Amino acid sequence: MGTLDGTVGPLFVPVGSAILHSEENSKPMIAAILFMVSAVAFVQFALYYWRATISGVAANSISDRIRMAAGITAPQIGAQDFRSILSLHDLSPDLRGPNGSFCGVRAYYSVIENLGKLIPAMASWANAEMLTCSRYVAVLVDQSQTFAAQSLIKISIGPTKQDPASCIPCPNGDQQHQITLLEFPLFDSIP
Repeated sequence: MGTLDGTVGPLFVPVGSAILHSEENSKPMIAAILFMVSAVAFVQFALYYWRATISGVAANSISDRIRMAAGITAPQIGAQDFRSILSLHDLSPDLRGPNGSFCGVRAYYSVIENLGKLIPAMASWANAEMLTCSRYVAVLVDQSQTFAAQSLIKISIGPTKQDPASCIPCPNGDQQHQITLLEFPLFDSIP
């Protein structure tokens, strides 16, 4: 047995002895690979679920008062209306409810907007995604504003001078002190 340079020794290394020294070293690597594949699959499922939820909510109807309040003159909400709808939402911090500040949707919209600008082939897809985000935020702002308008009440202390049909009697039957319902139209003053 010789080598090309004239030294004595094997020309080939036996299979299996060059890389792995034992089977015990490969077990943590297999576990790490399985964990990473599972984590990627879980994240992918979570993103698909989140995206499906946004699409489902965005398919709901949007009232004209949200469009008018946000200053949108087009007959339908468009992809470019996202920030104006968010500004309407940010104007009423006490009426936000569980939706918070839409951090996830804001981040998604920004990423999609930048992708559409950087890669022209993705522009139409990015526009459709941005439209979905705009509609999603508009639907939730509309629901939040509608709920807030319906739930505003005032407690009247003292004798009521309101129409009895708009008053709720106290549980103890006291007609002197009643809860008076207020009508508070949020968007009636918008031209």
